[in-house]
Amino acid sequence: MDPPMLRRQANLPKILWHQDHVKVVLRILLAGVKNYFVKVDIDHIQFSTYHDGREYYVILYFFGAIVPEKTINENLGREIRVQVIKAHKHYNWLRLERGKEKIFQIISDPEKIEAESFCTVWNDCKNTKELNIYPDVPSSNDDDSDDERYHLIEDY
Repeated sequence: MDPPMLRRQANLPKILWHQDHVKVVLRILLAGVKNYFVKVDIDHIQFSTYHDGREYYVILYFFGAIVPEKTINENLGREIRVQVIKAHKHYNWLRLERGKEKIFQIISDPEKIEAESFCTVWNDCKNTKELNIYPDVPSSNDDDSDDERYHLIEDY
């Protein structure tokens, strides 16, 4: 006996997102929304609205931490734009959400994709100390490191 499929009671709006080295921008594509609710926390965002007889709700747990106090949201008529500031600058998120599941209504903004986003950030930071990158220096002069001693079982 198979359990019944779970269904959402609220609809998920289409969301386009993009990032740079300081912020993440979410574009919630709902035209003509007058009233909506947005709640932002250090690791997630909640959005809900009732529009054209349908209820929309989304909660996203971000890949990285954000600064909730600096969040800006604005209704542009054709979309609702939410801009969140990253807590860790110069660090590109691998994906928007913490989880690895693909949600087909949430996609990268095709107008804002930068093929060389890491190179751009790297070129902006001429001094590598700004990125906290230091050379790898061995911590001891021993022939075997702790990692090599503890992982001997995996070698056999």
